[in-house]
Amino acid sequence: MRSASVSSVYHSFQFSVEKRFSQGLSFLSAYTFSKSIDDGSLWNGSVVDVTSFRLERGLSTFDTRQRLITSYTYDIPTGTAEPMALPAPLS
Repeated sequence: MRSASVSSVYHSFQFSVEKRFSQGLSFLSAYTFSKSIDDGSLWNGSVVDVTSFRLERGLSTFDTRQRLITSYTYDIPTGTAEPMALPAPLS
């Protein structure tokens, strides 16, 4: 009797670029090229061949081939050390 086991493989190429400007502005971009293969993400209890689970192998249901993410941040000037500081509230 064979037990049902699952295996998966994930390969990817990733890189990111960050640029920081003066006055607190910065940008970040990241790119991923990947491939996810498994034999269990579509498994519903029935198999093609009970003697060879390799026939169930294929792209994962969550496989995302390419992904590009871009984000930015801006630090709002606060405090007395910042050139555009707001006055402190009166006590």
